[in-house]
Amino acid sequence: MKNNFLSPNSVTGFLSVILGFTIIYLLPTQLEKPVLIFGQSSAEIDPELFPSFVAILLIIFVGILFGFAHIAFSDSWSDGKFAQATVGGIILGWVYLRYGIVVSLLIHWATNYFIFAYAHFISQINYVPLEIAFTNPLMSSLEWIFLFSGVLGVSILLLNKFYLKIF
Repeated sequence: MKNNFLSPNSVTGFLSVILGFTIIYLLPTQLEKPVLIFGQSSAEIDPELFPSFVAILLIIFVGILFGFAHIAFSDSWSDGKFAQATVGGIILGWVYLRYGIVVSLLIHWATNYFIFAYAHFISQINYVPLEIAFTNPLMSSLEWIFLFSGVLGVSILLLNKFYLKIF
């Protein structure tokens, strides 16, 4: 089979790289901007008017909606992935509240890109279609990598918070 320079895979791959570099280039300027909550800058929000437990409830609610959105159409995710997507949505919601929409979108894009690149790699080395590559046992290693990095990240955050309280 002859490889065409303008095949869909090369065009979408090129566009993904351009989009990724653009987001990474613009990211530092976006980090300096305050997060908007209900149309108001997060720097201007009075903690008494917007208590942290309300923010936590909203993040959990949005995380559940995020999890439901990933299983609602039953094309790409199974029902067992609801919990995984919900936890991911909660993490992305916290990142959005803390750092803004650009960082949250960048994390979501990078995670999806990494998953599909890994699946594409598996399909190429095993000469199987991409759909079958997602059922390969090597894909479960990717889930373990994400689980380990998540536990490590949360542990670092908790240790950092505990360490700051001591001193």
